[in-house]
Amino acid sequence: MGRNEITILRYVYQESDNGADFDIYIRVNGNWELLHEMEID
Repeated sequence: MGRNEITILRYVYQESDNGADFDIYIRVNGNWELLHEMEID
């Protein structure tokens, strides 16, 4: 991370019949990039 920069994260939690998904996205150059994907039972 550089000086005077802001990092924006977005957390997405979705429940389904098979469990739940928890995804973490980071904003890079105007686009949302998937940073981490996790399945929760």
